[in-house]
Amino acid sequence: MRLKNVGVLMFVGLMLACISTPPIHASTLANQAFSFGPGPFPFFGTNSASRTLNVPGKTLVSVLRGSLDPLPVSPGGLVAFVPVTIEVIRPEGGVVATAQTTAFALVPNSFILALPPLPPVFISDFGCPRTWRVRVRSSDGAVPLVRVSGQITFDFFVPGEFPNTLPATYNVDMEGPSIHLEGGGSSATPTLAGHDPLLLGVANRSLIQSTEGTFRIKAKWDTAFHLCYLNQIFPLNVALLKPGGNTVANGETNFSQTTTNPKLDFSYTVTPADAQLAGSWRLRITNNNVVNNFCTLGSNLPVAIDNFDVENFAFPAFQSTFTPQCSEGVGTFDITPTDSTVAVGDRLNYVFSWIVPEPLNWHDLQFLQLRIRELSDNEENDKHKNDKHENDKHKRLSTEQTLESKDSDSDEDSQEGPSDGDTILWVRFDEARNLFSLFKEGQDEFGNGFPAGSPVSLETSQATLHLADSGVVGSGPTGRSVALNLSLSFKPKTAGHEFVVEVAASNDSGVESGFEQADIVKVVRKKAK
Repeated sequence: MRLKNVGVLMFVGLMLACISTPPIHASTLANQAFSFGPGPFPFFGTNSASRTLNVPGKTLVSVLRGSLDPLPVSPGGLVAFVPVTIEVIRPEGGVVATAQTTAFALVPNSFILALPPLPPVFISDFGCPRTWRVRVRSSDGAVPLVRVSGQITFDFFVPGEFPNTLPATYNVDMEGPSIHLEGGGSSATPTLAGHDPLLLGVANRSLIQSTEGTFRIKAKWDTAFHLCYLNQIFPLNVALLKPGGNTVANGETNFSQTTTNPKLDFSYTVTPADAQLAGSWRLRITNNNVVNNFCTLGSNLPVAIDNFDVENFAFPAFQSTFTPQCSEGVGTFDITPTDSTVAVGDRLNYVFSWIVPEPLNWHDLQFLQLRIRELSDNEENDKHKNDKHENDKHKRLSTEQTLESKDSDSDEDSQEGPSDGDTILWVRFDEARNLFSLFKEGQDEFGNGFPAGSPVSLETSQATLHLADSGVVGSGPTGRSVALNLSLSFKPKTAGHEFVVEVAASNDSGVESGFEQADIVKVVRKKAK
């Protein structure tokens, strides 16, 4: 998948996108606020704030302008200014634009990011549940002595909204010619693609992949000529297959659109988890038809079909379609710090926040999850070009819930380090029970739960979550956000490795976000004193 840039100040474009908004699907102008800095207790101090935009793939995203509020007076005196860096991050990962500005004491600082007559625009093949993200941070990476706050005004146009030239609904076709299929259980699995209206209808898989939306599948076919089943019509089983495998999303057994019988016509709404699967959407067409009559002399004769297709421009004309649209989903996340480097044994204190969409409150969450895994070779190669990673099953290391490990550094150094893609720590927060638990490899499940603040550490052979120094900070009985203060450390065998930090959430209605990359952390050896 590729990111298409239009304009020189593309930075404008993404800033817009990264502001936390509900999944609105029309052109929208909005002001979005951000804030970061010290406290208040019991929060860890933060050096950045991220805001996200949940829109379908191919949405035009543009930032118009922004502002920084005057810095407040610090307890120890006046902080004159704080250098600020603004980064735009595409849905598939990777910073695509950076800008520098400054927050001043006493006076606001407004900045214009658009050039008349039209602001620069970003567009990505990837969409919800992956989000556009704007990250505003202190330029030196330190937690500032005072709170830094401000707003960004942005605009976005989903497909079907001018000036986005893509339609609100794409016509869908199979790649390749129409299909001939023998009977008696034969099947075919053609790949689906959207018709690209900008390329005269050329097949374009990216129109229907990596984003939420709704498929509507129709089909037509003819019975092949044979005297033993002349002028007869037969049904087919057609199933929509999820990307990356043979899991059936939906399907039915019915008749061609060209008949007067019940016609094959079914829909499927792509879930957030579906949209993060790598690969292409396909159909599986199965022809189980046979005849057994006087013409076949009492034996089963497979019935062949011709000209199977999911669109028809002759009578009766019809199209299979895909409409990109975002579900309300589970919400959006923020995590700070980012681009972290930590020494073996030192603490990495994450603030992992989740904001649920209106009208929900944070108590509607079921689980929050944080998973840390070894950066794979492919991700390392693509790190500065495309931080996309597949949402596949990851190899997990054996883990156990114990008190603080008493193994010596020399013992741990003698053990083998993490391998490509290995998960080294996977923790889950249960909102209803207010407990943290650790994934256990051998049992393929999470272990016993413990509350934050308890004298227990959830640890593996390579990393530890220190619950005694961790916490949960909600936003009241009706608030939409919750923050997990997670105090982590890494063991000696992880030195010299980089790890992907991924987060996910699910709510009480069973909606799951799927894992999304939140950070990349580098572990270094501790300097000798």
